[in-house]
Parts: sequence; structure tokens; C-alpha cells
Amino acid sequence: NFETLMIPKPKKWDKKWWVVAADILTEDYKWAADLLRQKLREMRFFSLQRTLWCYPFDPRREIEYIVNHYGIGQFVTVMEVVRLDFDDERKMSEYFRTEKIL
Repeated sequence: NFETLMIPKPKKWDKKWWVVAADILTEDYKWAADLLRQKLREMRFFSLQRTLWCYPFDPRREIEYIVNHYGIGQFVTVMEVVRLDFDDERKMSEYFRTEKIL
């Protein structure tokens, strides 16, 4: 269900981060960019930058579903990241612990 879509939580976290990069042409697809940001917030992704959203578990299936729903798949990519800036990683870890995701 699109409204209740969430990322499954594995039994053990592999200490890797997943980053969703959304470089959306805001003039033609502003509505879709706004809806994507709203959906990522609802799913409790961490906003590292305006167009970069992070999560500790693999979101590829769910993100593919969302971007296909909005017709913006060509503007969004998902990356697995092994290491981040220390301060960014600390902020993200705190956020996901507070949200009871980690």
C-alpha cells in the first residue's frame, strides 16, 4: 500500500548507509519533487542535503515503486555507501536511534 509503505528492517544492520539522490528538474517536475520529499519524510529518511536522503536499510524496491508512481525514475538513483563524513554519520546514527529505526 503506497500510504503505509515502509522499508523492511533486517535482523542485523550491516553498518552501510543507503542514499537516495534526487536531481529532479524542478520547473517541469516540481510537484513530483515535492511529493517525493514528503514521502521520504513520512518514511523517516534523513535529509542529508535537499536532494540527498539517507536510510540505514536497503530501500531500492520501495524507492523504485515511489519514483515509478510519480514518473520520475530517470531523475532518482539509490546508492549504497560504506563510509561518510564522521559528523554526518554521527548525526544520522543519532536520528535513526531517536526514531527507533536503529
